[in-house]
Amino acid sequence: MARLICAGMAVVDIPLKPVDRSIFDVDGFELEKTVMNSGGDAFNTAINLAKLGMNQEMKYVGMVGDDIFGSFILKVAQEKGLNTSGIGTTQKASTATSFILIESSGERHFIFTSGASRVIDENFVISHLDSDTEFLHIGSLMTHPKLEFDHLERLFRYARDHNIKTSFDVTHDSEGLWLKRIEKGLPYTDTFFASYEEAVSLSGGLKNPDEMSRFFHQFGIKNFVLKLGKDGCYATDYHNVYQVETFTECPVVDTTGAGDAFVSGYLFGILKGFSMEECCLLGNGNGSLSVGAIGATTSTGTAEQLKQFFIDHGTKNLKDPNSFLKKF
Repeated sequence: MARLICAGMAVVDIPLKPVDRSIFDVDGFELEKTVMNSGGDAFNTAINLAKLGMNQEMKYVGMVGDDIFGSFILKVAQEKGLNTSGIGTTQKASTATSFILIESSGERHFIFTSGASRVIDENFVISHLDSDTEFLHIGSLMTHPKLEFDHLERLFRYARDHNIKTSFDVTHDSEGLWLKRIEKGLPYTDTFFASYEEAVSLSGGLKNPDEMSRFFHQFGIKNFVLKLGKDGCYATDYHNVYQVETFTECPVVDTTGAGDAFVSGYLFGILKGFSMEECCLLGNGNGSLSVGAIGATTSTGTAEQLKQFFIDHGTKNLKDPNSFLKKF
């Protein structure tokens, strides 16, 4: 049984660092080391939530291939204490894999295959919703063709009919369809997460967060949360607007998974009853922790460690920091 279903891609990430832009001009390039990590927006979010102590209230739902990478994902899920009953295995596709070229500045470039994530459809997700499910989150929606367009409408309409709150985030659309992929599901969406660059493309080129939020509101979403990277985040429930700074003093080693860490911090806040402004701060704090080491979930921590982060670095403009800290 799970209050939150976190559905979407699980990926094997192979980060390569440091990779100089001259790589295509030379015959060989020596790296510091090569490792294999788990990744994928939904899987990263689920792992971060488990580290925050939500593993008993949350289930990851996804698909892997019947291959060595799929076995690796299952092993990681078990090690992290995730409920693995929602992980399917298919012989129709390989496990999603991503090679991440990381520059010395921390900037990332991805070479990937979506693999088994393209097999996931709305019926697969629905089959894993529990009787006590309160929230359904879809990670990196645009990597799941069978969860877009009419599929998304059917899935989120089903969730709405069963009193399940919905949320999703997106990713880059290499085909350029953008809004068409998600439009039919927006009337049934409670919280829509997007990066600034994604929101610009989805809104047809709007640049101002207020204009973006009004654009998406016309489609029926209830809450709009805009990830602004080093500038923090913007969020509105269409009654109040919050622009919350992030923690720029934190060292940046690898930004892989920073957006997922933000989402997991925000969802943690929803599960624990924090306000929208506090959820934004939780997202920013968790995202700041995540960039401190190579790997999408390597340096995020427990709820106590996140609380200590705010004790050490402050709570920005919160009016009542003590009340915020007592909620952990």
